[in-house]
Amino acid sequence: RGDEIIPISSKEIALVGLDDGQVYIRSLSGKRYSVSQNIEQLASILGSNFYRLNRQFIINHQCIKRVSYYFDRKLIAHPTFEFQEKLFVSKAKSRDFLKWLESH
Repeated sequence: RGDEIIPISSKEIALVGLDDGQVYIRSLSGKRYSVSQNIEQLASILGSNFYRLNRQFIINHQCIKRVSYYFDRKLIAHPTFEFQEKLFVSKAKSRDFLKWLESH
């Protein structure tokens, strides 16, 4: 943050997002941190409790309140926290995402 480097445990991460080319982490407490890694790197580091919903978002399993169907067999993950954007899961990933949800 600014000139500081703040270590964050993966247990504290609610969501990883991409906004105007900048990757950020949203913590469980609601704070937002910019990170230097790209979203692909974070997806490979975070482990099985996280799922890459689409090109923009990775979500922590414990932060999914519910999932609903959307037009054309897409899904929307509804987070446990207030969030402005819709967290879409593409129809290509929908089946895999539902299996992942069931396994956690």
